[in-house]
Formats: sequence, C-alpha cells, structure tokens
Amino acid sequence: MLSAVKNDARLVPFLKDVCEEKGGYRDTLIEVEQSVKDHITVVKVEEYYDSITHPKHIKKIDCLSVSTKNKSTNLYLIEIKEPRVNFKRIRSKEIVKKFEDTINDFMTDKFGDIFLNKRFKLS
Repeated sequence: MLSAVKNDARLVPFLKDVCEEKGGYRDTLIEVEQSVKDHITVVKVEEYYDSITHPKHIKKIDCLSVSTKNKSTNLYLIEIKEPRVNFKRIRSKEIVKKFEDTINDFMTDKFGDIFLNKRFKLS
C-alpha cells in the first residue's frame, strides 16, 4: 500500500515528512527520519482538501500516516490540537466528524482503489 500511496499522482503533492498543525501552532507530531523514509509517509489530508473544491460540510483530519513493515501496513489518522486551546470549547462531535469524513470520503470514495484494496494487508 505504501508504494501505491507514494506513486499516486493525485497524492504526491500532499506527501510530507512531517505532520503538524496548519496555522500558528508549529509543534511537530510526526517527523519521518531519513533512515525510515522507505517505510513511512505522511499524507496531509487537510492540504489535499484545501487544494480542491469540496463541499463545506466535509471535515478533515490533519494527516494520515502510512507505514509498512514485513509486508503489513499500518494506518494512523491524526488530528492535532494546540495544547493551549480551551478544551471546553472543543466539541467531540466535530472531532468525530473529521475522522468519519476522512474515512468515508477520502479513504473510501476518493482513494478507495488504494485504501480498500484487498491486496494490501493491514495490521
């Protein structure tokens, strides 16, 4: 699956070595080191949606990490929140919606040929 993601022309512009919050908060959650670049990539889901016209109701997570080890793939859906934010103002329904939309729209509708492909074994 990792090679399918890395070689998909629709995703290549959104493949990064870091997963970090867009905007003012710049603490990096994931940084892919040179020694493991053959085994992991970060898809900036938020950047993908920001680059296309999409319905306003679609919510999106920050990143999707795809890693491979021993022919098995791990997927990590990542939403970053600045630690200084007032957590009382964060609505859990909004967070859940980001994950649901990422799974249903991004991973299933738009890129199901990769993420739903039965050739790939998920851990």
